[in-house]
Amino acid sequence: MNTPDRTEPARQYARRKRQLWLLELLWNLGLLVFVYRSGWSHAWADWAQATWTTRWGSVALYGALLGSAVYVASLPWDWYGSFVLEHRYELSKQTLPQWVWREVKQLLVAVPLGLLFLEGLYVFVDAAPLTWWVWLALAWWLVSIVLARILPTVIIPLFYKCVPLDDVRLHQILLDLSQQVRVPVMNAFRINLSRDTKKANAAVVGWGKTRRVLLADTLLTNFTPEEITSVVAHELGHHRLHHIPVHLIVSLVSTTIGCWVLFLISQRLPGGPSDVANFPLLIICLTILSTLLMPAHNGLSRLLERQADAFALRVTRAPESFIAAMHKLAEQNLAELQPARWVEWFFYSHPAIARRIHMGEAFRPTQEAAHAR
Repeated sequence: MNTPDRTEPARQYARRKRQLWLLELLWNLGLLVFVYRSGWSHAWADWAQATWTTRWGSVALYGALLGSAVYVASLPWDWYGSFVLEHRYELSKQTLPQWVWREVKQLLVAVPLGLLFLEGLYVFVDAAPLTWWVWLALAWWLVSIVLARILPTVIIPLFYKCVPLDDVRLHQILLDLSQQVRVPVMNAFRINLSRDTKKANAAVVGWGKTRRVLLADTLLTNFTPEEITSVVAHELGHHRLHHIPVHLIVSLVSTTIGCWVLFLISQRLPGGPSDVANFPLLIICLTILSTLLMPAHNGLSRLLERQADAFALRVTRAPESFIAAMHKLAEQNLAELQPARWVEWFFYSHPAIARRIHMGEAFRPTQEAAHAR
């Protein structure tokens, strides 16, 4: 269980993160409404079209204006949530210059993706006025697959230094485990998460020749090899149980639904979907829809996470290590041990730590019975 001096801070931290999420959501929605209702969006669209006569150029220029306005207006929230709050609860080790540089790198990733979505939207709208939503959904889904493929080799190294795991014994244990569960990985890497945060994490990312184990140095420092093996077994479980294809299928369905809703709404707007000045309204619709779908997405995610936990317990047959790892994750990441049921239902992509610990405890009699036979 959380030690007494961490239980209340964990509750406060979780509550403030939720409050910040809600305030930021309302702020961004209100900002987009203001940009549209004030006439700024139409003024920016007219100026962009007059300045750059080609369609792709004017769309890009409009996107730069809108994106800059939204980013600048949202920056205080981002700074408070990712810097001030993390330092207040002694989770972050970033200096302000490090935080700024991280923001720059995030923009280097986010801006091209945002521009790709914006340009793709209007390319499909102009080329296929009645079916653009289908093509947009399919194209964006394919982009997400490409991003998942290049995540380990291109995107993660932008933010964290990755070096091959230098613990020879642990490295071999993890490679043997991956072979045992028939999820071969190319290598195991240590990432310098401690440069930014005290939180611990691990992942198995990519697939095929890019699949690899990533272990945060914060995990390696504070967890035993047996506990780390439990955590990695959970991550391998997602791959062995084919959770990645499940997520891809769900992503395609939800993306298609979102694009279809955009199509229906855009047909009723003055100027229709081809008027780039209506883009803030489309983003408002997408934001509201994704918020409404969040409990369903999180519910599915919790189901898959429970399956991965059960897989890890079956494979390692080390419930004590699993339970100890859960306790340490709760302590180190300042996770709320047992949130209210409605909070878990709406916000949590993983089961509450207390439920995961209970699963490990429930596995003990099963293991003892197996040994008795």
